[in-house]
Formats: sequence, structure tokens, C-alpha cells
Amino acid sequence: MADYLESLGFQHTAKQCREKIKKMKQDYRRRKDHNNKSDSDRRTSKWYDRLDEIFGHRPAFAADPGTMDSAGVMQACPFRQNTSPSTSALSAVEERSASDELFSPEGYRLSIPSLCLLIPTLRLMSAFAWQVVQCCNVVHYRKVEELVVLVTELAPELLTARERVQLLLRLRARLVLELCRSESTATPLHVQPHLDVILNLKMSSGCDQEDFEELEKSKTNFVEVVQTLFQDPEERERFFTLYTT
Repeated sequence: MADYLESLGFQHTAKQCREKIKKMKQDYRRRKDHNNKSDSDRRTSKWYDRLDEIFGHRPAFAADPGTMDSAGVMQACPFRQNTSPSTSALSAVEERSASDELFSPEGYRLSIPSLCLLIPTLRLMSAFAWQVVQCCNVVHYRKVEELVVLVTELAPELLTARERVQLLLRLRARLVLELCRSESTATPLHVQPHLDVILNLKMSSGCDQEDFEELEKSKTNFVEVVQTLFQDPEERERFFTLYTT
């Protein structure tokens, strides 16, 4: 979201965006509490009217919210109207969001209004990530990593533990290689923090020993390649000549 706003000329970090949304929701709740008091003057705002429109689509149900189906969730989200189809991964996240687990005592307990705010953001992030990958814009690969982490936390069944960690490793490795391409950034100061992230990647305890060994081998081999690129400028030049052909 922060990157999208930046493309429109607004300079805000992801943290600032989260804080802004949080404050807006808090202000909305305070205004609703104020307006619900019979002896108070009503306060209005375009933002709050929009939130009223969103929350006004929340279906009324007397039964357990866990019985709501995906159609109910979609009707509660006006942002979904007239939108193009999303990727299968995002669709799976939306289906997961509408599942019983989401509302059950054992689940995430994410409310319908929260979904209304979350799903459009996921669509925006997915479109941004797809554009980054299509254009091989390595500078923004960390944003793609963040999306992978977020989506796989919401819907762990989308990727196996092996697929997830290998994807994260390759995204970060691609960024490291891009740093190594330039002599000014091919230094431990620029690269070591990213290598530390790679070395700290781990699989869940339920994975096969073969998967663990494959991951450790991948990490070790990549670190050795990077160390060689540090130490031998000629080898680095030869490597990137072959790498780009």
C-alpha cells in the first residue's frame, strides 16, 4: 500500500499507513458511540460515512457467525463489486477468510468489517507483486517477500513448508545477486544483513529430513557463491556475464 501511495505522490511508510488506518477506525468507533447517545449532537464525516456504508452491509444473523458462508462475506464487501478476477492464491485467501475456522473460538476471530478492509488491500498488494515479478524489479522483491509471508500465514495450505521457504530464499537471493552486480554495493556491509536472513530461514518441525538437508545445502552453496563474488572481481564479472545471457 505504501508503494502504491508513493506512486501517486504520497510519501508514507507501511507503518504510517497502518497507524493511519488504526486511528481512523478508533475515531470512527468514538463517533459512533457519540452519535448513539440520545442527548448528543451528531457528527459526520465523508470517511465515517464511507465506513458506515461498509459496516452497513454486514449481514444480520442470530445464529453462530461461524455458519456464514463465503457469499455472505462477499456481500459484506462493497469493494468487491465490479472488480476483475484475482489470482488463485488470493481467491484461496478470501475463501479461507470466510471459513468456519476464521470465526470459531479456535480460529482467528476476524470480523466481517475487518475482512472488508483486508481483502481490497490484498488485491492491491497482489497486483503490485505481480507487476514487480513481471518487470523483474528486484528492488521491490522484499515487498513480494512480505506478501508471501502474509498470504501463507492467512492460508498456510497454499504452499508446503518446503515451497514457502524455497520461495523466500530465492527472492532474497535474487536481491543479494543484484547487490553483488555493482562494485559499490558488493560489500559485506550491504550484503551481510540479507545473508543473515537467508541463513535464518527454517522449516517447520514436521518436514522430512530430506527437506531440511536440501534447505541447508541451498543456503550453504549460495553463501559460498557470494563469498567468491566478494573476493574475486574477475569471477564476479564472468559470473554476471553468464548470468545475464
